[in-house]
Amino acid sequence: MSAHAGIFAALLALAAPPVDDVRFTGWGRPELGYLDTRPHYLARARLLAIPLPPPPRNGSAITRAELDELLLLQAGRTSGDERAIEAHRSYAGVVRALMGGIKRAPSPRTKALLEHLDADLTVAVFHAKRRFERARPHQLEPRVRPSIPVPAHAAYPSGHAAQGHLVARVLGAACPEHRAALRAQGERIGREREVAGLHYASDSAAGRALAEQVFLALEAEERFRRDLKIARAELGCKAH
Repeated sequence: MSAHAGIFAALLALAAPPVDDVRFTGWGRPELGYLDTRPHYLARARLLAIPLPPPPRNGSAITRAELDELLLLQAGRTSGDERAIEAHRSYAGVVRALMGGIKRAPSPRTKALLEHLDADLTVAVFHAKRRFERARPHQLEPRVRPSIPVPAHAAYPSGHAAQGHLVARVLGAACPEHRAALRAQGERIGREREVAGLHYASDSAAGRALAEQVFLALEAEERFRRDLKIARAELGCKAH
């Protein structure tokens, strides 16, 4: 490196914000619109009050270990992984995968139930993302190369991990005989976003934890219990 190049690199380093101050700032207009999603079963205030601890600091040993794990996952990423990541990019893809796990297609009322779940979960997830503004992995580690375009919203918590967990919990409540397999499949869907280079492991853990709290709140709602009972009958499942 020449002396001039070295000086230039040093000046860039001085101009860069401290690593712990790096935040996600690339929010898109549609993604900001998710903050105004109208919930269905749970009141907005209830969803916004769900506690979630802050993510690890950017400069922490935890984040460094998570970034190193993402690099290992990236090195082992296969074409099969990439096909699964692509198939589950949307909420509809997540639902299709989990419904396929119980070898059923969503009937009208079941489909409506799952859409209502997405509305409630979107409120909780996106307000948490906006609150924490966690940087995406590639912002801290340039060697992380996401396999799909980076969504225009912050990393923490993982929406896909939350979706996979909540849909698995609800379908498992409707079809208890498939509960364990659904939970495992929902977790795999969240893990795929780590393989894709979009999320840290702690994003996925936070998404599942948030979704679990949403599920527990839903269980206390009469409208949800009624709709779940209808879905169970439509799917031909038996309550334990």
